[in-house]
Amino acid sequence: MQAGLSSDKLLAGSVGVPAAVHPRTRRLSRIPNIRGIEELDFSGILTRKFDMPVSVENDVNLAALGEHWRGHRASSMVFLALGTGIGMGVILDGKLFRGARGAAGEISALPIGGDAFAQDSLESGALENAVSGKAMMARYLGSGGRPGTKLTGLFVVPPSSAPAPMLDEAGRLIALAILSVCAVIDPEKVVLGGSIGIRPELLARTTHHLARCMAVPPSCQISALGNRAGALGAVRAARLLLADEYISACETS
Repeated sequence: MQAGLSSDKLLAGSVGVPAAVHPRTRRLSRIPNIRGIEELDFSGILTRKFDMPVSVENDVNLAALGEHWRGHRASSMVFLALGTGIGMGVILDGKLFRGARGAAGEISALPIGGDAFAQDSLESGALENAVSGKAMMARYLGSGGRPGTKLTGLFVVPPSSAPAPMLDEAGRLIALAILSVCAVIDPEKVVLGGSIGIRPELLARTTHHLARCMAVPPSCQISALGNRAGALGAVRAARLLLADEYISACETS
């Protein structure tokens, strides 16, 4: 194993999935990118296979857990992941908030940047269709951009130049999403992660537009952990699961 530990040293595990996980049944739902595993008891399958408790959690929730544990800490914060799609993990009063069906933070469906009643919005979400990497590239090419340009190339802005319309629009839409989240949750901090979310150019445009639509915007920062946030969140989730198992065993003994 990469960590240099034998399997008999493992006491608990954790896996991140691009899906909502019901907090009681632990079954999966809302999985647009993986077909055929809706309502799967993935946690139970892994627990039996490895003969140890295994936590299965939404991948962005794990990133939020990791950031809260070892990154930008705040008692109430959200982790906004932006890359291929968009998702959010919510920490309230120091604990991960999942919602009634495990779908808290599924902000891809916010009616921002598109028609929430359109068929493609029902499948992927209006906001995701407007600000995902695929959407940003389509907007760039539609405005006469050079074919073959990599997505990362869209963020390179010369110091003396005005921000590209594509980049500015993405920042405006994300600012509207953050405004919506703040109106409901009122987080102390917003942390941006994911392959697109970590771009400082996008953060700059987002904070610019936040200042235009909020009297007191929340603190917005790029993830301190980068692509390690999810992995550290998985470690944290496994430790919390092990603690719960120990407490449960003590109460029944």
